[in-house]
Amino acid sequence: MPEIPFSLPLQTQQELLEFNSYLINNGEKYTALGSYLTTLGGDTITSKTNRILKNLISDSVASQFNFYGQRSTKQAFSTLLVKSLIVDAVKKSISNATDKAIEDTIKTWLKHAQERLKKENVRKEKIQS
Repeated sequence: MPEIPFSLPLQTQQELLEFNSYLINNGEKYTALGSYLTTLGGDTITSKTNRILKNLISDSVASQFNFYGQRSTKQAFSTLLVKSLIVDAVKKSISNATDKAIEDTIKTWLKHAQERLKKENVRKEKIQS
């Protein structure tokens, strides 16, 4: 993993926005991180994209975003350079991957973030009791 001044997965919306700005201002880190993300595994577009997202962004952050930022108080993920980083990494490692297929996977992953967060909280409560 390239050295970056962030701990992954990102834990707050502010961290994600700062990470996005960092990528905008550090093209060489964008490239290095993209290369690293291709190594995370996954044989299909969906599995590769989901593994990358899980490694970059916590469910609590993901639950504050949807793809376009419309019809809710959520922020738009599609406008972030992080989205392009994910698309580029998947396309590098899966030759038949299309932008649409990757974006559809991102949409679904963001949509289900709240459910994953609830399941994790239930799991934590069971461990504590």
